[in-house]
Amino acid sequence: MASAAISQGRKRRLRVLYFEAGSGHMTAAKGLARALAPRLGEDWDVAPLDLVELFEPGSRNDGMMRKGIDDFNDQIRREKVFDLRGRINLGRLFNSWLLWRGQPEMAGRWGQLGAADVLVSVTPMYNTAVCASLRRVVPQALCVTIPVDFEQCKRRYWFDTRQAQHYLCAKPRLGEQAKRAGVPASAIHSLSGMVIAPDFYKEAPADRRTAMVQAGLDPDLPLGVAHFGAQGSKILVDIARALDGVDRPIQMLFLCGRSQEIRQSVEALNVSYPRQVMGFTEQPPHHYYRLADFLIGKPGAMTITEALITRTPILAMKSTGMAPVQRGNERWVERQAVGVVVPEAQALPQALARVLDDASGFARRIDAAQHQGLDDAVDAIASLIADHDRASS
Repeated sequence: MASAAISQGRKRRLRVLYFEAGSGHMTAAKGLARALAPRLGEDWDVAPLDLVELFEPGSRNDGMMRKGIDDFNDQIRREKVFDLRGRINLGRLFNSWLLWRGQPEMAGRWGQLGAADVLVSVTPMYNTAVCASLRRVVPQALCVTIPVDFEQCKRRYWFDTRQAQHYLCAKPRLGEQAKRAGVPASAIHSLSGMVIAPDFYKEAPADRRTAMVQAGLDPDLPLGVAHFGAQGSKILVDIARALDGVDRPIQMLFLCGRSQEIRQSVEALNVSYPRQVMGFTEQPPHHYYRLADFLIGKPGAMTITEALITRTPILAMKSTGMAPVQRGNERWVERQAVGVVVPEAQALPQALARVLDDASGFARRIDAAQHQGLDDAVDAIASLIADHDRASS
């Protein structure tokens, strides 16, 4: 693919923007970068980029962003996200501030980091300011945003017309919201589903019994995985207690993320079912999802999609603090009947019985909802780059 950048002796750069508030955005960004690199080829430098890298270390904007992310992640671990709507309003206000006053700082950072020719974002709220700052350095930069929620919870959370961007929408509802926000139809593109890490698309082990034994699990017991992202969550302790009331044999694998406190609390419980308790690993948990008979997790778009692609029925714990963002995800799970939305930990035994008793029904509905959202996104981005190059030549 011809370009001025290549003729000047450097690879073209594509960056996938994320922020580490929770873990879904980072997971999507790293997975998408991995899938894009071989598709675009050796002429491209493809990598994920953390939003905080676009602020001068130690600056006021840097401090505000890092403090906000750290505080948010701490609240996620404690399952006490306070006033998410207010936080979103502050995030949108900060985006407008950056658009007005923060562009020079971010443009300077683009110069230090190596400005992107193409920016693909899986991060909400800040894309307008980031695109504007990038275009100060690379005026013809192509900006693409991929919403990683099933619907937009507030105006200008994902769709913002103050900078020209393309939007890749994994749900019809997102496309409808983009149109209502004033995004031109030519800038709205449909995907068959959400983007996740490529490893989740791998086939299940041919010999599940052997794989279970190798993982230290009992191949004759239903396996459940409880996972609430890289940050972990104290709700895992409540889940572990509640599962002691299940009236049938099960075994559990608890993935506790970075929180040593949560891991130790789950390990210390005296429960009747066999369990393994693990901390954070760099590798996504796709291997365990494929072995599992059910997943207990949050109703985040990434978690739901990972469960779907690995054909694992999800018991999605109804969101409290994250409800403004995740309520639409819960509605989708209930409409598609690919899992159960569980109102509280104490309701898990009944919900689990429903999933295990209708295993074939859940499997059939999950199969019907399969998609290739990651491949769709890669194809769409490659096509947009080709169109952009033709228009710029």
